[in-house]
Amino acid sequence: MSAPKSQPKRKGLTKSKTLGLWAFILLANYIASAQPWYSLEMAPNGTTVELGRYDGFTTYAFLSPILLVCLAALFASAFIGGVGRKIAGALAIGVSLLGVGLLAPRILEADVSGLASQIEKLTGIAATHGIDDLTVIVLSWAWISLGSLLLLVAVQAGFLITERNWPKKIAKSDRYQTAQTAKDENDTIGLWDSQR
Repeated sequence: MSAPKSQPKRKGLTKSKTLGLWAFILLANYIASAQPWYSLEMAPNGTTVELGRYDGFTTYAFLSPILLVCLAALFASAFIGGVGRKIAGALAIGVSLLGVGLLAPRILEADVSGLASQIEKLTGIAATHGIDDLTVIVLSWAWISLGSLLLLVAVQAGFLITERNWPKKIAKSDRYQTAQTAKDENDTIGLWDSQR
């Protein structure tokens, strides 16, 4: 009796490694986006007063749907194969690139225009009159979130490159036929037929 041949160990990103890394980085994106990104400060009498801190989800309403589409694409990629997996991966990378394109300039410019109503409530000054003495400080979580979104794009690109090398799924009908053939060969009539 010879020992069964083992499959050679695959190098690079396997399906489980790629999808696990995608899930981990997506979770990091959710955590970083829920942390404070901006601190709003005023110095009305020469003393600095922090008015509030705002997270990425509150500041930019588009961030949550982008991450949800990436999560849906991750789950779809885990359960479907072939062209469907390619479409889900392409959709995820497209949406992630859109997110980077929308987010990067806003963080660089400390754009908090999405917080206009909250700023108006905090300062008591109408947004139409302008707020000259308001200082917006970009906190480190904004940069961490942008970096993790770029890392998500890289993992999704790796997914699209390596997914064609993953083993193909065996259809249920093929599994049934293989099991049925093995079963047929083990009964007495099957043995008799195979010896003819």
